[in-house]
Amino acid sequence: MISSSTAPHTQREEILKRTFSGAKWMLYLSGSALVAGFCTNVLLGRLGAEMLGLYTLLMLIVSMIQTFFVFGASNVLVNYLPNLQRENKPKFILSYSVLVYGVGAMLLGICLLFPQVMGLVFKSELNISTSLYLIVLVPILLAQVLVWAILQAELEGTVLAISQNAVSWFYLVTVALLFVTGFLTSESSGSYLFTAIVAANVIAFLIGIVYVRREYLPTGSFAGSWFLPKGFWSFTLALHFGTLFNFLITNAAPMFVVRELSLRDLGYYRAAAVFAGFVPWVPSVFDRSFYPSFCNLVSKKLPTHDVYGKFARLNAMSSGIVALTILLFAREFLSVFGKEFSDSSYIMLALLAIGYVVSTPFVSINFALVTAHLKTPHTMAAYAITAFCGIVLFSILAPAYGLLGIGIAFIGLQIVLLAFSIGLTWHFTRSQFPLRAFAITLLVTAVGSCGAYYFGTVSLLNTAIKAGMFVLFFVSLIATRLITIDEVKEMLRVLLPQSRTIGVQEQ
Repeated sequence: MISSSTAPHTQREEILKRTFSGAKWMLYLSGSALVAGFCTNVLLGRLGAEMLGLYTLLMLIVSMIQTFFVFGASNVLVNYLPNLQRENKPKFILSYSVLVYGVGAMLLGICLLFPQVMGLVFKSELNISTSLYLIVLVPILLAQVLVWAILQAELEGTVLAISQNAVSWFYLVTVALLFVTGFLTSESSGSYLFTAIVAANVIAFLIGIVYVRREYLPTGSFAGSWFLPKGFWSFTLALHFGTLFNFLITNAAPMFVVRELSLRDLGYYRAAAVFAGFVPWVPSVFDRSFYPSFCNLVSKKLPTHDVYGKFARLNAMSSGIVALTILLFAREFLSVFGKEFSDSSYIMLALLAIGYVVSTPFVSINFALVTAHLKTPHTMAAYAITAFCGIVLFSILAPAYGLLGIGIAFIGLQIVLLAFSIGLTWHFTRSQFPLRAFAITLLVTAVGSCGAYYFGTVSLLNTAIKAGMFVLFFVSLIATRLITIDEVKEMLRVLLPQSRTIGVQEQ
């Protein structure tokens, strides 16, 4: 029997064990999905910047549905399910699902009755049947988001990883078939791409629903049931609006490329974004486990300060490695799309990578911790102000400077978001901001930018020089004790399969 003095520590270790078990599977499987997504974009880019731009717009529609049409977003289930009794979980899932589909149907009706609403986002560049695509995708994607939220809330990371990443795998399979058969060069290429998107998301949903149906939705448990936890409406409404603002922040760059530039420019942006997306990859993967972990720790009144510090350090080190690689070898990477992309997407890639590495390691984890303390209205306000600042920045810089203005505005938006996340985290949790980890990201930005500027031209000599800069960078980190050998080993223990948990000291 566990004594009262050791029970909190044991509970916390169990939560962290499940957190990192799921996070590792998500990391490994999403790594393969990231490669699949990269190959998909390269295939489409080889057909031209406009084809890649069209695919980006279709992905923007998917993201819009998964955000705008889901009432409260997945964190509603993630926040409440861990605290509910087993018998109340199916009731809450059913009740919340009814609300999600009700709100989704209302928003779909608005888009169908007033098509000019979609025009605010896509202008006239999207020459496809938006209404038909919404009718087909909305019910599929709403069900998919609900299933993923249940798996995330219950820390079922392995099934969640397989279901989520199946989307990218099947995108690659279907696009490759269309590429080989020549259908993507026909006049109906947009319709074929849409069919591939529908098929991939349906398969991903079916993978997840099999487990959810077996474990959490037993037959006959819904009879006459309607259950919403205390505080549901205030929390969910605030979270929903915060999620909408977060969507604007995340997708402001491609939306303004569509509005102010062209599909070809959107293709150039996409090529850069594909590589820049590797920078926040590890933080975004772990965030799916960090938030449930914080929710479980907070609900059990366990300390979060030391866990927060370790999570932030892990994020900064992992994203810094990727960002430095991308900044130093940007032109080499972009050459896989062709010379057209290498010349047009180079500066955009550098600016996106800088924006990501400065903010991403800290923003997601800061807001996750604040939201776990049920301070959702404050995070909503932060997202709202940041979204407004972003719209102003993009509105001013995009028309005047094109893709360069898009990149500069992106960095400015990330800095505003980071400032808000730091302030809220300190105010509500008194967690010390990891300055040492932040110094690493600043150093990555400085070294990577210098290497990209002075040795950007593709040549054997420049590649060798940049490889030497990469090695010297990490030697200098250890020499200045910004990181230690033990911390590197700790990060490897988290990432490698033989490790099952991360050490956490008792406070």
